[in-house]
Amino acid sequence: MECKECKIVCDGKEVAIIKCGERGFSVECTEEGKEMCGGFMKGCCK
Repeated sequence: MECKECKIVCDGKEVAIIKCGERGFSVECTEEGKEMCGGFMKGCCK
């Protein structure tokens, strides 16, 4: 399966970046995303 890096946008702000690696993918919240959702996997950053 081909995987490419992409960004998650919520309310016009970049809240997370999906990065791909050999063991699958990881989601990294941006600082804006952390502020908007008050923690990982809540609100906009999921």
